[in-house]
Parts: sequence; structure tokens; C-alpha cells
Amino acid sequence: LTLEFAFPSGASSYFGRYYTGAKLSEVRISAEEAGELSAELTMIPAGYRAEWNTSTVTKDITTKPYLFHTATFTFGSTTIARITTFELTISNEMGQKWYLTQQTSDGTLRGGRYAYDIIPGKREYKLTATVVIDTDLNPSVWERLTGLTGSTGQLSNTLTNAPFNATFLFSRGTNDTLTIELTDCVFTKAPHSIPEEKAEISV
Repeated sequence: LTLEFAFPSGASSYFGRYYTGAKLSEVRISAEEAGELSAELTMIPAGYRAEWNTSTVTKDITTKPYLFHTATFTFGSTTIARITTFELTISNEMGQKWYLTQQTSDGTLRGGRYAYDIIPGKREYKLTATVVIDTDLNPSVWERLTGLTGSTGQLSNTLTNAPFNATFLFSRGTNDTLTIELTDCVFTKAPHSIPEEKAEISV
């Protein structure tokens, strides 16, 4: 990709900064209570240049965002209604390579100070969410985390950290939805902070 940031310079000219040969390194999608769904992108460019041009002026966006209160979250086969925050991070684990190569004057071949290759590695996904536990969801979350089920605490092999699917569904109205589907999820940790005073328990 080529990224451009343009700044006004006179009546019809813009000072543009170009980041060439860029690849997406990481995406972080998150939402908090009473907020909107947002994404933070991290790019790694191979080169950089600046020039003056007549770039098109950006216009205000009129499309409404996806809002936190219009979403639902499904964990396995259970819909969890009491999520207060979530964050999904997708990382391409980019690696940069420099070679003994001289950069051409027109910038078509990168070399010298600029990375010649940007190579994606093993892609990683990480989901964190804050859940306020209620009496209906506590057994489902706890059993899948620990592998224990029933009042006697018998071990259930089918539940011991078994992979599950998680789905976020955001809606802005009829035929206007965004679905984020995560497959074969497993728990890495789920700390239960018990408050000293009477309050909700967040996991």
C-alpha cells in the first residue's frame, strides 16, 4: 500500500508525505461501554518521500459508527449480555529485511536505509473482554475454564479448555450489520477479582 498524508500549502497545492510499500502489521479492534467500535491500525512502510501536488481534499464522513449498545456477543452457545469492554488484536508479526542493494534514483527499487522486504510471520489473534458474571453465565464460563462440572466438582473432559467459537454482532439497522467471528478460541487466563465491598464480580 501507499499511504498519503496531505497538508494545505497555498490555494490549490498540498504538501504530501508518502509512505510507500506499506504493509499492515497489526489491527486492534475495540469498544467500551457507551462508546463506538473503533480500529487502530499499525503499518510498516518500506520507504518515504515528500512532494507538492493537488491532492483531493478529504470530506467529512456522514456514516454513523457501530455503537457498543447495538452489539451482541455469543460465547460458545451462550449469549453474554454483560460485557463492558472488549479488544481484539490481530498481529501479522512483520519482519523487515535489508540487503546489500543500492536504491535507484526514482525510488522503484528500495535499498540502503529502507527495508527491501517486509515479510509477514505467524499470524496471532488475541481477544480480551471484561464480563460481569451473573448466575446464569457463571457455571458456563467457570466449567469451560476449569473443566469441572456439577455440584460435586467432577472433571468433564469435554469442557477442559475445549475450543469454542465467539461472535460479535454489531448492527446499525436493517441489513446493516458487522459480524466478527472468532473460531476455535481457548482461554489463556480469566482472573476473578472478588471485591472487598459488595459489588459486581468482573472477569
